[in-house]
Amino acid sequence: MLDLFLPDTNFECGQFGGTSTFALPNGDIITMEGKLLEADLYKQYKVSLIKYEKWRNGALLQTELQRFALRWYGVEEFKLVLESIGFSDVVVSADFEYGKAPANGKQKFVYEAVRK
Repeated sequence: MLDLFLPDTNFECGQFGGTSTFALPNGDIITMEGKLLEADLYKQYKVSLIKYEKWRNGALLQTELQRFALRWYGVEEFKLVLESIGFSDVVVSADFEYGKAPANGKQKFVYEAVRK
């Protein structure tokens, strides 16, 4: 079983995607901020720069940068990939409801298949 999603549709390079904050059990805080570097809807990829910061009592302890490349496939396209590498009986379900066909790009897609 494999869960997939389609990326958001904001392809404006140089734009920040907002900041997420994660509290750790010891009281430290991790912030994560992404910036889109390049994207190509036709070639189905985008590259972002993600900045992680670790904070303790309001003081910045550590910063880390990550280049994050993402490729995606269409729902039927990925089904064909699975079949081309030997999987059969491929079932694509939307939002974790077995057999419910995907209807839009905002849903989560679950692929189940058999390898013989």
